[in-house]
Amino acid sequence: MPKTNFIVFTIYKKTSKFNPNKQAMKTKLFILLFSFICCSILPSCISGKKLSKTASQTNWNEYRLVVSFLSKGSGIDNTAHEAFLKFVNEHPEKPKHEVYRWGREGEIDYCFQLAEFKSKGQKEFIENVKKIIGTSDVVQISENSPCVHKK
Repeated sequence: MPKTNFIVFTIYKKTSKFNPNKQAMKTKLFILLFSFICCSILPSCISGKKLSKTASQTNWNEYRLVVSFLSKGSGIDNTAHEAFLKFVNEHPEKPKHEVYRWGREGEIDYCFQLAEFKSKGQKEFIENVKKIIGTSDVVQISENSPCVHKK
């Protein structure tokens, strides 16, 4: 009788779709992939430290100041534009900026990183730009944002 049980078990084992070794391997593979994904998405998982954004980790797709001259059907505000350009071109620090023309009526973006300035100088520059632009409703000033019309 014991031989028959052994033969039946052997036949069942060969025809059965469930294989404990294969199932264990799948489980181990799943755990390995899950931990790899977690550690690659969350860098603090690897280092054990909370990451903080420093000046050296600045996102270069984000600009400290973006000045956009818009149009509502009659072109940009030329007086504000000329005053702004005069201020930027005559500024003693000569701040580097990128210019993107994007519209049919003269719409244009000026994107500044303001890396030439320290924090206080950046704030002063931005405040001066806001004073020059004034209350124009066709000029948009954005801080710490991407340059939307950059190609």
